[in-house]
Amino acid sequence: MENNKKKKKGQRSVEHFNHFRCHVCNKWWGIGDPPSERNIWFCPWCGKEQEFEES
Repeated sequence: MENNKKKKKGQRSVEHFNHFRCHVCNKWWGIGDPPSERNIWFCPWCGKEQEFEES
């Protein structure tokens, strides 16, 4: 039996994933493809606002 169906192709992409560590509660979290101009973030664990340097 001949298979005339075309194979579907998947999609591939690249993600830049940033890791953050809170200076208040000391917990880690990550964000994929964050805006590069942003350096003020809120910790999702304790809610404290903090500034992060680019690495």
